Amino acid sequence: MAMVRKKADDGVVESVALFNRRAWTVRWASRSESFRLAERAFAASDEHDDEARSIALRTLAWQAKWRGDFNRAEAFCDQVLARLEPGQLPVVQADIHAILGVVHYSRGRRDLARQAVDKGLALIDRQSAIETRVDLLTTLSTIQRYAKRLEESQATLETALAISVGAERARVEHNMARALAACGNPQEALEMGLRALGNARLYRNRVILPYALEVVGGCYRALGRWTNAAAYLEEGAHYGEQDGDVRVECQCLDELARVERAAGNRQAAVEAATRGLVQAEALGYRLWEKRFLETIAEVAEEDGRLDEALAVSKRLLRLKDDERD
Repeated sequence: MAMVRKKADDGVVESVALFNRRAWTVRWASRSESFRLAERAFAASDEHDDEARSIALRTLAWQAKWRGDFNRAEAFCDQVLARLEPGQLPVVQADIHAILGVVHYSRGRRDLARQAVDKGLALIDRQSAIETRVDLLTTLSTIQRYAKRLEESQATLETALAISVGAERARVEHNMARALAACGNPQEALEMGLRALGNARLYRNRVILPYALEVVGGCYRALGRWTNAAAYLEEGAHYGEQDGDVRVECQCLDELARVERAAGNRQAAVEAATRGLVQAEALGYRLWEKRFLETIAEVAEEDGRLDEALAVSKRLLRLKDDERD
């Protein structure tokens, strides 16, 4: 009986390991399958198997982050860090710190985001865990960009781009497009964004696909090609809605509001910004709360609704006061 039990237990452990490997492998290509397999791995694992459960929780945290569900992502990350000892599964812990970096900067806490990235980088070396290193470097570049350290941000992305391959490359390229746009190079940013979009399709990176569409739409908006911009942004928002990715929906709505405003459709701009603001507030997505409030305040001022503009500007100032570098 003991031997039969051992074989059965070994089979369960093997199944859990398989579910975990597959969940992580398909994370870019199929959000739903990745999430489902990670949940199966967690449910099938022994409650005292901290390593197996931490690996499953990493995938769940990663998927939650990309959907903009920052509270759940943080909760999953906290569970992993509570289960593992320092130095145990260092790559998994580094992935967790990369996720926390995104959660923190999305809430305006770039100081905590940088601390998380530094912890993650300290856990891995330059020759191993390349995908984890790419994730950490890309997150670091975004922190630098939001802190207005644009040259550093671009240099960090160049390092990530040099070591990225396949689905990861589409992710880095779409971030490089953002960096180029932030530096005031919309045509170069558009070319990089279209490259990211092509690689997202080539390597079946469903997670990055709507973000690449959003960044390309933003580049077309910056170039004054509003019809093109709206088409890409609406497609990106469509994929986001299909996948339950509220974060990319917010980002597409922000760009659509800017397109409408640039085209002189101020009411449509406010409607898009207001929809986005509701979603951003629900997520605790401070970065995009700020952007939506900026649009609403500026349009109110242009229309002569000064009391409304002042009230919205005060909300905006409170959000900025909460930011930390």
